Amino acid sequence: LRSWLHRWSSGEPSPTAEADLLLAGLRQHPARRAARPDLLFCTNIAVHCWLLQRRTSEKAFDGIPTLHLLGMAFLANVPPSWRSELMADFRARWETPSEPVSEVFSSYMEALSLQLQWQIGISVPFVPTVGLARRDGAAYDPPDDVAGSDRSVIVLRSAFW
Repeated sequence: LRSWLHRWSSGEPSPTAEADLLLAGLRQHPARRAARPDLLFCTNIAVHCWLLQRRTSEKAFDGIPTLHLLGMAFLANVPPSWRSELMADFRARWETPSEPVSEVFSSYMEALSLQLQWQIGISVPFVPTVGLARRDGAAYDPPDDVAGSDRSVIVLRSAFW
């Protein structure tokens, strides 16, 4: 993370250049399928998944099912010159989901769901973690099938987090 934060002392690269560097790093990972997983699980720092899914020059992560369980600040570690593009792309993906559905969006922080609604006009479902929901006496209220919703999410987290 430290190198990520200090990488652009001489100016910001394009998102595609940074995405290609990230993909090259995954290809050097000892796990042979790190650069082509069966599932992409994106948490906290949304920019990394955005780079891999939407900005690599090879489109290497196209078609990989993705679960976005967002937390933290949405624009954390996003260079200022990329922010509008990331938000516009995120909104476009929310408004025109792929068929069959290959991306599911949710947030485990209610404040982030509200932030995204205010900043980019989308309503990302707030899904409390099971441990916090139990401690606070809250229950996950799944989408109403009668109302026509076809999305549902279950999140299992460590008891220590």
